[in-house]
Amino acid sequence: MRSEWYTMVDDERGTLRLEFNRRMVFLHLLVRKPMEAIRAVREQIHDLKKILRNIGYRKVNVIIPEGDAKLYRFEEAFGFKEVRRCGGHILMAQEC
Repeated sequence: MRSEWYTMVDDERGTLRLEFNRRMVFLHLLVRKPMEAIRAVREQIHDLKKILRNIGYRKVNVIIPEGDAKLYRFEEAFGFKEVRRCGGHILMAQEC
């Protein structure tokens, strides 16, 4: 099954994309200007989760590599919790 990708934001601060795959939705964030991007995500994450909830998703997920403690803390700061580890990666999720 192929993933469907949707770009929600692509500007000087960074890129925010959603990947829909196997009845799951994954958040992908590429940061260009860290402070501005973090502020924008904090302001928009609730609206994004509301949209996902309205189209039938209960959770939004991220996958990060094992061993990147800074990225792990970053995801926790945005409300993601570890679900499982497999193949050198960590699946994290939060309710929509």
